[in-house]
Amino acid sequence: MENKIELLSNKIELLIKKWEDLKVEYNDLKKENEQLKIELRQLKKDYDLLKANSADKSEMVTSKLSNILNRIEELEDIAL
Repeated sequence: MENKIELLSNKIELLIKKWEDLKVEYNDLKKENEQLKIELRQLKKDYDLLKANSADKSEMVTSKLSNILNRIEELEDIAL
């Protein structure tokens, strides 16, 4: 009977140790997850800024091309 109690006690101690290990791992993963969330938010901000800059450049190029085409048409009208 004493042997069974000792065996049960050892199993309980092992479970407690595993529980503690899992708590540490969980906290580590939780911290890593928070860091990844911060990084993701920063990447989204960078992407939005890049997207806005790209749209501005695209609009500027379109405007310049439109002006060039208008000028060409004016020159063609003058030539006729």
